Amino acid sequence: MKTYSASRIFPEPDFPLAIACVTQQPAMVPHTHDYWELVLVAYGHTTHHLSPGEPGESLTGMLQGDIFSIAPGEIHSYSASCNLKLYNISLKQELLAAEFAELME
Repeated sequence: MKTYSASRIFPEPDFPLAIACVTQQPAMVPHTHDYWELVLVAYGHTTHHLSPGEPGESLTGMLQGDIFSIAPGEIHSYSASCNLKLYNISLKQELLAAEFAELME
């Protein structure tokens, strides 16, 4: 499993936000990261796997216009992707720390 680190994702260490446009391959291996990720499906479609390989694995079909979030430490992957283009909006944990309790409600 791959782990993405905030230290490699955020170009400016003092700025807690990064945005990337990503064209995905047909499948992406399970991975996790140490920051929040808000994902916008800009084009195409995919199957999103949350906790792949675990007893509680969740599969969700995603298509253009869908938006979802991934919390730090959550393992996820994609499969059966077709012409998939995503916008990943990455947020350092400290950016949301003050609002975390309210967001979890």
